[in-house]
Amino acid sequence: MSVSPCILAIETSTRAGGVALRTGRGAVLTRALSPVQRHAAELFPAIATLLRDVGARPVDIELLCYSAGPGSFTGLRIGATVARLWRLATGCRVVAVSTLAVIAQNALPHTRPGTPLRVLLDARQGLVFAACYTASAEGMLTATEPPALLPWADWRSRLIPGDAVLGEGLERHASELVESGAALLPVSTWGPQAEALLTLALAEAAAGRYRTGQEILPDYLRRPECEEVYEQRRATARARRNPTGNQGT
Repeated sequence: MSVSPCILAIETSTRAGGVALRTGRGAVLTRALSPVQRHAAELFPAIATLLRDVGARPVDIELLCYSAGPGSFTGLRIGATVARLWRLATGCRVVAVSTLAVIAQNALPHTRPGTPLRVLLDARQGLVFAACYTASAEGMLTATEPPALLPWADWRSRLIPGDAVLGEGLERHASELVESGAALLPVSTWGPQAEALLTLALAEAAAGRYRTGQEILPDYLRRPECEEVYEQRRATARARRNPTGNQGT
């Protein structure tokens, strides 16, 4: 019996990435990537190993899904680029899932349906990427607060006792969050997992939310840090040249 069509999930949005492959028989295989973010070097060998293990070929991938962000700029570019090239080479369909939703999926075995799932990723400089979800009894996620870039204090002010909290970058805030009455979920739930991405991608595909070639892009939610630094330096240089702020004639 053929293993095709297959579904491939690529999770490269944060430090510890991974890939997952679902065969036409329903078997799911996963392979972790190194936590030192060598995703560019490890990704294709990991995919090749999974395909070889099930006796499948690249053209047997009917659906490819990638974690769109927010997250590591380099990691997000890698995932989106592979998805775009795979679609060009094989004609497969592509779906994208928010990295924050992928993390929220990890909370389902630890929470009751309807519990607010507050997910964040550290964006540095006192900022966080954050979103809030709830899950139905059937395990379907709904975003009650869509992904956004927020100051930590703003995100913290939204917490109410009983909210479930998870995500990368919570270590230094653990005691504060516990004191707030929020339920800090186990560390094992804090990072996005390729298998969770695969589960959410099936729902995206069932709803027909495929991405076209031009839409296969990362969802950064902010400009790369190098661009922000460049703009700050330009603004500083302009201020030095024109300290009075006059526009001239």
